[in-house]
Amino acid sequence: MDYLVKTLVEMLRKKADELETGISTLSPSEAFDAIEQMSKLSPEYRMSKADACSYLNMSRSTFDSWIRCEMIPKGKKIRGWKELYWEKADLDKFIYD
Repeated sequence: MDYLVKTLVEMLRKKADELETGISTLSPSEAFDAIEQMSKLSPEYRMSKADACSYLNMSRSTFDSWIRCEMIPKGKKIRGWKELYWEKADLDKFIYD
């Protein structure tokens, strides 16, 4: 398993270096797909309220109302941060249930 992790780290570093120097041939759609795939690897993909509203395609006031009605889970807090966050998996449950 260590070999796989090391290989992945090397590949990601190489791609990051290419992106920073501008020699990457990554198209915008490929970059978006890569971001989406990487976010799926994290079980705690966090979204701000603005991101969550955009993801659910609703206004902030509607989002707040649905939280009060317990249709959407309350945001979570990280120690040391003022802003609440929502996990993508929780919002997906709201969408697909």
